[in-house]
Amino acid sequence: MATFTAPAALLVYWSRGNVLWVPAVYVLAGSMLGVRIGSRISLNTKPKWLEIGLSILLVGLAMLTIYKAL
Repeated sequence: MATFTAPAALLVYWSRGNVLWVPAVYVLAGSMLGVRIGSRISLNTKPKWLEIGLSILLVGLAMLTIYKAL
C-alpha cells in the first residue's frame, strides 16, 4: 500500500515546498543500504533468531515510547 501512497504524498508535499531534500536523500540512502544489509543477514539467519531479534527490537521501542510519554 505504501508503494502507491508514498509517491502521491511526495508530490503533494513537493508542490507545497515542504520537502527538505538533504535529509530526504540521507533517509533514502540509509534505507537502501539497510535493505541490502538486512536481506543478506536474513538469508543467513535461522527464522527463530530473526523472530527473537524482532521481538527484542519491538519491546525496546515500546519501552522507549512509554518512557518519552511520561
